[in-house]
Amino acid sequence: MRNKFFRWLFTILSAILALYLSSQLSHYYDEKVRPAPSASQSTDIVIYISGAVVHPGVYNLPSGSRISDAVNKAGGLRPEADPESVNQTLPASDLMHIVIAEQKKFPSLSR
Repeated sequence: MRNKFFRWLFTILSAILALYLSSQLSHYYDEKVRPAPSASQSTDIVIYISGAVVHPGVYNLPSGSRISDAVNKAGGLRPEADPESVNQTLPASDLMHIVIAEQKKFPSLSR
């Protein structure tokens, strides 16, 4: 009877110790192994804009920016740009590639 009690007590204490150590390990992992994002990582996005813009390239924009902000950052649209090729009101996302198309030129039908 006494032997059963000590086995039961040992099992309970082992389970409590295992839970405690796993919670401590998860706190260690959160603080040491997985670094918290810095202020610049959480507030900036990086986009690449190309096509019919004045200065195509890679730009940093504040989080929450729209595609129109990226177009403005790239110097605006060139005269041959098709402004309807991209919905400029859409939000820009990190690592996005934005391509601004040129206007389609149709051959004239007159002879």
